Amino acid sequence: MATRGKVEKKAAKDKDERPLNIKKYQYVFLIVCEDQKTEPQYFKQFVNLFPPKTLHIEPVGTGRDPLGVVERAIQENVDLSKKINREVNYVWVVFDRDDAHLDEAKVKRFNTALTKAKRNKFEIAYSNEVFELWLLLHLEDIYCLPCLNSENLFRYRPLHRHDIYASLHDAIRKHPNYSNYIYNHYEPLKNQKSVIEVIQEIGNESEAIRRAEVILKTQNCVLELIANPSTKVHLLVQEIRAWVKYFAD
Repeated sequence: MATRGKVEKKAAKDKDERPLNIKKYQYVFLIVCEDQKTEPQYFKQFVNLFPPKTLHIEPVGTGRDPLGVVERAIQENVDLSKKINREVNYVWVVFDRDDAHLDEAKVKRFNTALTKAKRNKFEIAYSNEVFELWLLLHLEDIYCLPCLNSENLFRYRPLHRHDIYASLHDAIRKHPNYSNYIYNHYEPLKNQKSVIEVIQEIGNESEAIRRAEVILKTQNCVLELIANPSTKVHLLVQEIRAWVKYFAD
C-alpha cells in the first residue's frame, strides 16, 4: 500500500504536468520568432502576467529567415486555430533584417516576408539589424550621430550587429552586480544568467520603449530594409502591456 506522502507527491506531479487547455482562454496571442531561444524566452516572461483563462501567449521559435518565419506563422496559425476551435486573436511575427540587404535574393525574400505577413494580417515586429538592439535600449541610448542621406534627410548612421552585441556587453557590465558578466551572442556561457534574465533584472522597459519610439520617428518613411538602426518590438510589448492593464483594472 502506498504511503500518503507518495500519493500526494504523485498527485502534485500530475497536476504540474497537466496540459494547458487553451480553448478556455478568452484571447490567444501567437508570437512566431526568428530566433529559437532568446526571443521566445523574452516573450515567455509575459505569460504569467495574466489571470487564468484570460489571455494566453504562445511564443514559437523557428530558426528561420524572415520569410521562413512568416511561412511558419501561417502554419502555426492554422494549427492553433484548429486546436482552439476558433481563430487566433492576434498573430505577430518577430524577425531581424540580418544580412537581408546584401544580395538580390535575400532582399526579395525579406520584402516577400513583409508582403506575405501583411496579406495574412499578421502584425510585424522587426528589428534592424537584430533583436538585441531592443535589449540594449533597456539599458542605454544608442549613440548614433544623424547624418545626411542622398535625399538630404537626417538619419542615423547604420549600426552593425557586432556593434550592438559589443554595446550590450559593455552596458551590462556597467551594472555593479554584473561587472564580470560576459555576453557572447554566439556561445552563451552556461554558468551565468541568460541575457534575458539580466535585462529583466536591471533593464528599464519604459525607457526602452521611449528610446525605440525616438529612433523609429527619426526613421519615419524609411524602408524597413534600410532603416538601420530601428525596431518595432516595442509595439508588441506595448500591446501586451495594454492587455495586462486591461485585465488588472
